[in-house]
Amino acid sequence: MAHWIFQNINKNISPTMRNHLPFSLRRYHLCLWGFFILVLRQDNLCQQIPTKDWLAEGKKQIAEGHFAEAVAAFNQFKQTAPQDPRPYFFSGIALAEAGHLSAAEAELSEAVRLDPNQPEYLLAHANVLTRLGQKSLAVRALALFENDANTDRLSTAGLWQLADVYYRLEMAEQTLKILGLIQRREPRDSNVDLLRGRALKLTGNLDQAEEAFRNCLDKSPKNGPAHFELGKILEQRNQTQEAKAALLEALKLGENNPEYLHELGAVCLALNQVDEAIGYLERAEHIGSNLPQISYALAQAYQRKGDRAKAAGYLNLKKVQEGNMAQREKEIREEEETSLVTLGEEKLRQGNRSQAQALFEQVLQVNPDNWQANEYLAKIHLNSGQWQEAKPYLIKMEALDPNASEGNFLMAYLYYHLHEFALARQYGERAKAVQPADAELRNLLGNIYLKLGQPEKAFEEYSAAVQLAPDRTDFRTNLESTSKTR
Repeated sequence: MAHWIFQNINKNISPTMRNHLPFSLRRYHLCLWGFFILVLRQDNLCQQIPTKDWLAEGKKQIAEGHFAEAVAAFNQFKQTAPQDPRPYFFSGIALAEAGHLSAAEAELSEAVRLDPNQPEYLLAHANVLTRLGQKSLAVRALALFENDANTDRLSTAGLWQLADVYYRLEMAEQTLKILGLIQRREPRDSNVDLLRGRALKLTGNLDQAEEAFRNCLDKSPKNGPAHFELGKILEQRNQTQEAKAALLEALKLGENNPEYLHELGAVCLALNQVDEAIGYLERAEHIGSNLPQISYALAQAYQRKGDRAKAAGYLNLKKVQEGNMAQREKEIREEEETSLVTLGEEKLRQGNRSQAQALFEQVLQVNPDNWQANEYLAKIHLNSGQWQEAKPYLIKMEALDPNASEGNFLMAYLYYHLHEFALARQYGERAKAVQPADAELRNLLGNIYLKLGQPEKAFEEYSAAVQLAPDRTDFRTNLESTSKTR
């Protein structure tokens, strides 16, 4: 059994998750890291550079798209300047670019800790948290930008990134505010109107959203996403002919976009143009073949056409695709949990328990039933003598697996230190029934029986502990002390 004092930690780092979202979940998305790459050239972040310029080397590797090499260079820089936030920041960018979001979050969190007033660090951290689905933490990370002075410090590229993060967090009011700042700097940028229309749709204001999309098209007639958004609003208003015209314009500008094809197929079905709908939907199926919404639309189309066999086939395919998507989402969540636990273990090996604790707590936000995270958090609090803080995690572990030896051992340790020796004995004996060869446990049971006034039983347990771990002088001392008082 793994000892509770952080021994036998798994050193194998599992692959971290990547985002795999169906097109129906995608939203207007600017270059995620373009703004942060600009920071590579900012002089105001410069500090004294060690003799070997690993920081410059790491930046060069990022610019060339060699993200693993970049992280390795930044790790070298950390050896010479462990309190410099820059290598953590740039490592976070490199890891996020490579799709390792959990690792990126840990690096960016450290950059923010070392320099909490640097807006670029906070924005990068919030962006990764948003991509990880940690919305409440992302909102908290953006608190600095409630102060207009901090927002004004951002470049226009930085403001775009902030607006995009706010939008993905569905914070429409804040998105619109930042877009107003961008428009004052770039009054002819049609993308301001595009994102403004999308933000207004979040508020349910379709009239103003439509106006924004039309303003976008006045400035940039070949903006496919604006035609598409306009088409969807017109479809919502049952202006199906006008919606079809707008969607056809979008398709001219993005002929292989499955979202455009799917929406156009749906509009054609509403117009009872079944064959045309099937044509668009089959094209969409070819491009995005694993999307259940396309299969469902094709099932509807063939049902109307009277081809029940094909309709049934597509309905069955839809069910299979939904099952596959659910399984993939489950796998992504599990990969994310494993990655966070591995990072937490790494922080423990480095002696940084506060960061480790934050990572394990993050795991429980994703999955409160994660055994490892509950176990590590219990151990952290037990190791610090925070008995009551450890208790909820131990209770959760007992609920998940009441027969687990490690869980019962830790519960016995807790109740021993709370001077509830009868309960401590109960849990200790449960653990021994599963793992009698655990020397730590047998020594703990010796301590418990001694407190219960049963020196013979204590001697028996101490003897077992010494036999199992003859090099432990503390166990031998307990045995010798008890033998004198028997």
